[in-house]
Amino acid sequence: MTSYEFYVCKYGGKAIQPDEWQTAYADADALIRRYERLYRVEYSTDSARDTAVCAIADAQRRFAGQRHDWQRKRKLRRQHGSSH
Repeated sequence: MTSYEFYVCKYGGKAIQPDEWQTAYADADALIRRYERLYRVEYSTDSARDTAVCAIADAQRRFAGQRHDWQRKRKLRRQHGSSH
């Protein structure tokens, strides 16, 4: 398992909080395991897979945050009767 310490100290991650890491890690790891089943995946260094997990976890977190912001803004526009 990629540790939260690796995420913060080695990868330099900041988007995911410690209490969110387990879920973020599990989602990212599941996606990487899927890729490993479907494609030939090789890692050039011992930490390459951990880095990939961190990158995917960060991307998923940012996408979820952007989606949440978009939905919140859309809801506010509807409440105020604006179409834009």
